Amino acid sequence: GNFNGQGYTISGLYISKAGVDYVGLFGYVTGNISNLNLNVQDITGANYVGGLVGRSYLGTITNSSVTISGNVTAINNNAGGLIGYSSGTITNSSATISGNVTASSEAGGLVGYNTYGVISGSSATVSGSGSVTAINDAGGLVGFSDYGVISGSSATIQSGGRVTASNRIAGGLVGYQNY
Repeated sequence: GNFNGQGYTISGLYISKAGVDYVGLFGYVTGNISNLNLNVQDITGANYVGGLVGRSYLGTITNSSVTISGNVTAINNNAGGLIGYSSGTITNSSATISGNVTASSEAGGLVGYNTYGVISGSSATVSGSGSVTAINDAGGLVGFSDYGVISGSSATIQSGGRVTASNRIAGGLVGYQNY
């Protein structure tokens, strides 16, 4: 299916599902989302947690943005400001984090885990006291990219912002790039 937000903004999103996988405004996506702006208060899930999408399987996200003032938390794996786990296409989309994106493994400002996905013309900004944090693999844009393609995209870590991994790899743009 297709969802066109027509440039509107959804504000104050709050989801608390600590024992559930695929958590976000959209839990699991195989279709297209475009022209949507989202302001996140707090989202918590077990695995595959994102502000906009928990898991995108061959879905397409275009011209969409997420602003996180609270927390996006995966108790276990794959938290992202925009998408927790993606094997789809992300174009001209962004995440701005003044809160926290946190997972045990794979946390990213835009995408926690990108496998075979394509990210282009997109960005993430970690600002103020914002943070992207994982035990394993944290990145300003993407926590872990497995055979993923990233082009024309950026991550900005502003003064006070942090990207940290306590056990493995942290990177300003990508924590870990595999192939």
